[in-house]
Amino acid sequence: MNKNILIIILAILLAIFGVLLWNQNNNNNQPKTNHKNSKQEKQNKGNTTSTDQKQLLDKYLTRIPNWCLDRANQDDKNWQTLQSGQFKIKYPKDFKIKNKNYNYANFVSTQKDIQFGVFSPLWAAETQEVVSKLATGFNIEQQKSEKKTLSCSTEIGSNTIQTNSVYLLKSQNQIEKTLMVEINLKDAKTGSETNRFFVLKIQETDNFTNYQNQFIEFINSLEQYADA
Repeated sequence: MNKNILIIILAILLAIFGVLLWNQNNNNNQPKTNHKNSKQEKQNKGNTTSTDQKQLLDKYLTRIPNWCLDRANQDDKNWQTLQSGQFKIKYPKDFKIKNKNYNYANFVSTQKDIQFGVFSPLWAAETQEVVSKLATGFNIEQQKSEKKTLSCSTEIGSNTIQTNSVYLLKSQNQIEKTLMVEINLKDAKTGSETNRFFVLKIQETDNFTNYQNQFIEFINSLEQYADA
């Protein structure tokens, strides 16, 4: 009797061991989850617009005028002019002046969903100054930036190096988004520099390409006054 019980117990243990061994082999044959790849996939999903962003910035870069050359004038029927202490600029007729000073100005559409801004000091301004004046509510860290360098010589022989940069700024409220154009002009002989900044702020659901022509004309119209 005791012998039969021992045989039954042994059979049960062997059966349990067989089930455990089968489960282990089955798990080993399952494809392993690569957590590193999963993390990368999530990051890629968040960066699905990176190619579109680069194309957008490239489009703006190719349209920024060479500052040493003659720039085309707008059709004045659709534009009005602001004369400030250090510059003159044209802005769309359906925009209103939001705020201004002697070296910067912000303009907003009548629907208040589009904003143009310009900061044109007589010195090489720091980007932080620009954000405080033109892009309040945005972080200085750029999502993406592209640069293009031009050069030209004037009749008096001065050689100006022009570096154009385009940025997409990070919003703190995720309601709006901002594109910023920086034009740096450096005299190759004296080393003196000036910066001009232009901002296009739109709603998060809007598209920058809808305003490319109008914004480039806005940039193109700037006339910087000489230092007195």
